[in-house]
Amino acid sequence: VDTVGLMLRRQRANTPDVGMYRRFIRMRQPEIGSVQLQQIQLRQRRQDLVDIDAAIAEITSNIDAEIPEDERTQLQRVLRELLQTQREYLDSLIDDYETYFEKLIDFDARQRRLVESTERLTDFIDARVLWVPSGGVMSSNLTGDAREAASWLVLQRHWEQLGKALKDVGLRQIVINLIIVLLLVAFLTFRAGIVRRLGELAKHAQSYRNTSFAPTIEALGLTFLLVPWWPGLLIYLGWQVVRSPEATLFSRSLGSGLVAAGLFWLTVRLVRVLSRPDGVAEAHCAWPKAATRNLYRDLGWLLAVAVPAVLVVFVFETRGEDAWTESLGRLVFLILMAAIAVFTYALVRPGGPLVAVLGLRSTRPKRARLWWALRGVAVVLPLGLALAAVRGFYWTALQLSFRLHLTLLFLLLLFLAFRLAVRWSVLARRRVALEQADHVEDEIEEDALDLDSVEAQTARLLKGSALLLGALGLVVIWADVFPAAGLLRDVELWSTTKAITETAPDALGVERTITEDRVVPVTLADLLLAILLAGLTFALMRNLPGLLDVTLFRRLQAGERYAYRTLVRYAIALAGLALAFGAIGVGWSNIQWLVAAVGLGLGFGLQEIFANFVSGLIILFERPIRVGDVVTVGDVSGTVTKIRIRATWITGFDRKELVVPNKEFVTAQLINWSLSDAVLRLEIPVGIAYGSDTEKAVRVLEEVATANPRVLKKPAPLVLFLGFGDSSLSF
Repeated sequence: VDTVGLMLRRQRANTPDVGMYRRFIRMRQPEIGSVQLQQIQLRQRRQDLVDIDAAIAEITSNIDAEIPEDERTQLQRVLRELLQTQREYLDSLIDDYETYFEKLIDFDARQRRLVESTERLTDFIDARVLWVPSGGVMSSNLTGDAREAASWLVLQRHWEQLGKALKDVGLRQIVINLIIVLLLVAFLTFRAGIVRRLGELAKHAQSYRNTSFAPTIEALGLTFLLVPWWPGLLIYLGWQVVRSPEATLFSRSLGSGLVAAGLFWLTVRLVRVLSRPDGVAEAHCAWPKAATRNLYRDLGWLLAVAVPAVLVVFVFETRGEDAWTESLGRLVFLILMAAIAVFTYALVRPGGPLVAVLGLRSTRPKRARLWWALRGVAVVLPLGLALAAVRGFYWTALQLSFRLHLTLLFLLLLFLAFRLAVRWSVLARRRVALEQADHVEDEIEEDALDLDSVEAQTARLLKGSALLLGALGLVVIWADVFPAAGLLRDVELWSTTKAITETAPDALGVERTITEDRVVPVTLADLLLAILLAGLTFALMRNLPGLLDVTLFRRLQAGERYAYRTLVRYAIALAGLALAFGAIGVGWSNIQWLVAAVGLGLGFGLQEIFANFVSGLIILFERPIRVGDVVTVGDVSGTVTKIRIRATWITGFDRKELVVPNKEFVTAQLINWSLSDAVLRLEIPVGIAYGSDTEKAVRVLEEVATANPRVLKKPAPLVLFLGFGDSSLSF
């Protein structure tokens, strides 16, 4: 079994480079087209020489000067010989081009078959190699191999060879090396200033009056400036050593190890710098101070152990000596897994950084048991990989540990991005709240945003987006490791007809785009994708409008916000349903006749409902009424509270809710008391007894109106004496 695993891995490593051959195929297509054009031109020239006598006559007819007969005869003989020779050459050249074209087409077809066969082979190996042991069970018999590997690693001659390679790198890339040294010096010079600026940004970001996201963006930029220098230097040295002509096998192996160790250091250092004191995690994402600093400290000792371990592991992986890889390489891998297990326990233990950051102090029994189970899995997982390596599955454990590292890094960065998005949402909510507080006297009550509802919708949207991105990221990271995920594409549920567009060479080798209807299977993966799209559509319909209210629509009036929000909901619903049905093969071409027939039937049977639906769309686009407007339609008056697909909700002045069909607002007479101006003049009839002082009555009425705080100064109230009534003077 060990031999099978080794054979599969070597076969996988020795497979042809599919990407390179695909590039060759693409580069060959213009050559094929050029050869075809040359063939057409040569055949045309050969066709012109079919009748040599006619060609000679045409040439001689173009000569203006008089030629004696004997010279003309001699000229015609020379021309005949030349044209016959040219025709023979053209025949030979046409045959050569035919042969060359056939070879090109045959070579292109062979390379295409090679690409297809290689992809099938790699898929077959990838589906099996992970579960085949790479070596025997670890025992004391491997001690000799480990000592031999260690001796090879510390041999003085090898390090002298590495010195020669480094010297060659320094001399060959003097300009680039000088630039890198200058950049490092600049970094060391400005590092203290960057750290000091991060502290200033932290104080500014933690101010309760801060409503700007700019300090967080600047802090992120400065953080990224602090991260790459030392790991990048390690990666650069390793890459240059591998490329050096002076590099021996030891130098190339060590260079590859430096690149791998540098990349590992870079990823972990990014997280460590983000969690530094007064860093982005602590000051801008509101992570608990003690937990963040404990995480910063634990990542420091983990790097001190893990970076050298990764270096040694990949040195022997590149070296390719299986006995050394399975002995010393496996031993160092076990040390690395033990260090990760200790770090994981420190991270997830009760009172640890992860518990504090995630706020997982739950007293509910089910959540507590779930958290204990997750904590156990987090600690046991690296130990399980170490046990698999001991049992002979070292290569499998190495591949899984690499994916595990990417997974943890991805989830941590995703959580950090989620916290940053929450901060942006909080700042936007704080900004809107301050604006409403500053302009409370000028705002109409209905125009104020419902911030609590908006915050809840935004939180749901951010959590849903984070979960979706997390699921997609995990699929991308683990898809090639667990081919069982690909089995979903093999479970066929039903078939459908779909227009397939593909590019393929024709008989002459020219790439042509062909579109044709084919019967394609709908698989379980397609069904799950459709369900995922439908769920995402539902989540966006519920939560996206609240986010838009806080951002894009926050300066609009309430009615305008409602109209745009409703249109966004409709657009999301239509796009989401189209994508979901398209995923399971139900496209517009499949249902257009059914939709037409159903639409015709419903149009006759439910024409009033359809009229109300279309009227609702007219109201949203034309906006003769908006949420918050005071309207009168027919004998109904009140304030518009909701505009739905079929009807509109109006709250009367007696607080009764009236449901009015949308058609009434489009076809009936409508009075909108606040369409373009919310300021209205209210006429209040007043009658006084005959014989009263009319001038005094006017003054009293003006004083009463002016003293009322709900009456505007501009336009000023106006009192008019209208006439004599039946029993009073009318004002």
